[in-house]
Amino acid sequence: MVTKNTQPEQVELDWGSFASGSVDVLVHWNITETTGTTEDSQTYQQWQYDEARIRIPLPAHARSQATAQELTSGGCGRVEAVVTDVSTVSDIALQLEASYEFSAYNSINAYFVAWSSSAGNNMTARHKLSSTQNVGPEDTMTIKFTDHEVAA
Repeated sequence: MVTKNTQPEQVELDWGSFASGSVDVLVHWNITETTGTTEDSQTYQQWQYDEARIRIPLPAHARSQATAQELTSGGCGRVEAVVTDVSTVSDIALQLEASYEFSAYNSINAYFVAWSSSAGNNMTARHKLSSTQNVGPEDTMTIKFTDHEVAA
């Protein structure tokens, strides 16, 4: 369990970890606001949460921090997905659908999703696209990701 006095995002890039064309993605769940106390008995706001660190290799054209940071701008940043239960009698399944609207040129090679059936994100996936998708201003892209589990 991590305790900090800054409220975390559910998914964050740790640019301090950037090295050799890879960066760490921090996934946070079970985020709760609590009160901490200093040595002189002053109280302050803090957050406690679980955290997973996932190392993500960046595409070849984003091997410098400057070009890698472009991947989180121009519409390529985090968006909230709509989650739908698409289960059947023999298959337990959740579908995540996220739509992106781009405001700059970029090349999309993969996407990362984080989700949970309870508070916070405790499931993650990264999907590499079969071919690079080049996007530009005013382009849109919708991603549908389905997590299946065979019913017992």
